[in-house]
Amino acid sequence: MSFGFGLALEQSQKLMITQGLRQALAVLQMNTQELIGHVEQELLVNPLLEQDPLPPSDAPEPDFFPVDGAFRGMTGWREVAEAPDYENVITEEPSLFDFLTTQLHIAVPNGRECRIGEYLIGNIDDNGYLQCSISEATAALHVCEEEVARVLQIVQTFEPAGVGARSLAECLRIQFDQLGMLNPDLETFLHDHLEDLAAGRMTVIAKKLRLPVSEVQALAEAIRQMEPRPGRRFSRAGDVRMQRLDVMIERVAGEYVILVNDRDIPRIAVNSAYRSIYREAGKDDPDTKKYMEERYQAALGLIRSIEQRRLTLYKVVQTLVELQRDFFEQGLHALKPLNLLHVAERIGVHESTVSRAVANKWAATPWGTFELKMFFGSGVGQHCGGDMVAAESVKRTIREIVATEDTRQPLSDQRIAEQLQAQGINISRRTVAKYRDELGILGSTQRRR
Repeated sequence: MSFGFGLALEQSQKLMITQGLRQALAVLQMNTQELIGHVEQELLVNPLLEQDPLPPSDAPEPDFFPVDGAFRGMTGWREVAEAPDYENVITEEPSLFDFLTTQLHIAVPNGRECRIGEYLIGNIDDNGYLQCSISEATAALHVCEEEVARVLQIVQTFEPAGVGARSLAECLRIQFDQLGMLNPDLETFLHDHLEDLAAGRMTVIAKKLRLPVSEVQALAEAIRQMEPRPGRRFSRAGDVRMQRLDVMIERVAGEYVILVNDRDIPRIAVNSAYRSIYREAGKDDPDTKKYMEERYQAALGLIRSIEQRRLTLYKVVQTLVELQRDFFEQGLHALKPLNLLHVAERIGVHESTVSRAVANKWAATPWGTFELKMFFGSGVGQHCGGDMVAAESVKRTIREIVATEDTRQPLSDQRIAEQLQAQGINISRRTVAKYRDELGILGSTQRRR
């Protein structure tokens, strides 16, 4: 009898550990949007959970904080206000206005032009388009039109690319110009033939531009790759993927600050009133006592899992910033190959934990918005024993090579490989062909115009 009882106790304990760990891993894998839905659902089904009515800026620190180390000691609970170091974590999700204003104060620190810039940014809608004319701004600010036009040109260099445009054609033109891809044919296409493009009248466009239909189709495909609503990722009306960024990484005074977005996640706590009621009722009712204990542990587990998710996500991104410093300083071409295990070893967790932490999560960086998984990937070697080059960086170089080629004599995959090799990148023709296909770039024969 005693042997059987001991076995049952051991099985029960293992089951409790599995349930706690399963919840923690599930929460870690959720992006911000998914976590909001999960917390809202738990508030409905668990009477021992309540939403903290205080806004994040006024709310006290949580009563429960995770211990350092991902998911260590999941069977225990420390009811101690032992906060991890969030000194460099800012949890507010910026609006498009905030994002543009920050860039303005860097580009134009103060004075008359800054005032003009603030007025223009204040008149940019959620899609990123300027809703006032230069003459209206001139009249409102009592300045000359040349000053307004000059500041608008500065604003139009800000991220997201295309912001501050007054029309779709101008928005697309700005994006192509920033990519160094603008040419007379494309400029004419944008200015005169967007309606024809929308109607699929490729033959009409080709005739007016005196270009082969294949070349017009290539221009049309390039246009489709651009963002018609540059402010979309900051808009709550945007698609779910971009509705809420999970992380923002900003450069402040020469250092990179990690902003973990949990502003919209409901702040939850244990409902002490219900807990007292259940505790009293449970004195004489074992079923009530068991139910109360299960709900209480579930509530504590969820609070802990959310805090653990925030800490783990911060540590992973902090390590990415350290290991991919060249990317943050120079851009996508400086991205290095990186695997999950390297990051996991740096922060002392299993690589599957890192995989869950970055799953389906997006980060805004000084160079644009990317999925966190983009920072991980294979690479190709360099001559003379140099560092590996990330595949994403090589793909970007291939795109740039193709964009500047003579369209009358497009480069073959072998010629592209030779150009990359001349830059010190050890790559084969077959790998170039693979990357070109992944980029959606046609072969040399199809690119000939």
